[in-house]
Amino acid sequence: MSALIYLVRHGQTIFNAERRLQGHLDSALTPLGMAQAQSFGTTLRQLVGNRSCQIIASPLGRAVQTASYIAKSLPVAPPVQTDADWMEISMGQWDGHTDAEIEAGWPNMRDGLAEDHWHFHAPGGESFAQITERVTRGLKTAKAAQSEVVIIVSHGITSRVARGIWAGLTFNQLAGLPVPQDSLFTLGANGHIETVAVSTANVS
Repeated sequence: MSALIYLVRHGQTIFNAERRLQGHLDSALTPLGMAQAQSFGTTLRQLVGNRSCQIIASPLGRAVQTASYIAKSLPVAPPVQTDADWMEISMGQWDGHTDAEIEAGWPNMRDGLAEDHWHFHAPGGESFAQITERVTRGLKTAKAAQSEVVIIVSHGITSRVARGIWAGLTFNQLAGLPVPQDSLFTLGANGHIETVAVSTANVS
């Protein structure tokens, strides 16, 4: 029987707050991001219960830090395993830039592309085919896990691609999926995906 999979996006980072693309660059969690990470842990503790659990995180610091908060919240804290298949999409020369900086440095380069499509057309970045290949591999690894539950801590665009693959969505459908930092996703049977809201209200 396949493991039950929970998909989590890392908590808010400084780059998120500044509306900078992160890609393969990294940025520390903000106080809100740390509170979100703690809330993910609290919620997952309730969802996981006493079932055996494995945590797989992107090796980027913001995902590992979020995963560490989650691990500490579980009854038996499993070690955080990292898997590069879950890294955020690389946007090449656009990593670290704001929308305004991209337009100034590469004027009109995104013209004609839908708002959520240009992530896959960055100069020197990953294509949709490339990220799809590695996320497909990451999902296969997660489904083959020996534990009852697998918690994947990843990133915004990577989460979109993973949910799209899971649910059998078209590119246009998955490109516009929400990427919240106050919710996590349950990847259920037959491509079903459930959104679980997470509140930071009671986090000190």
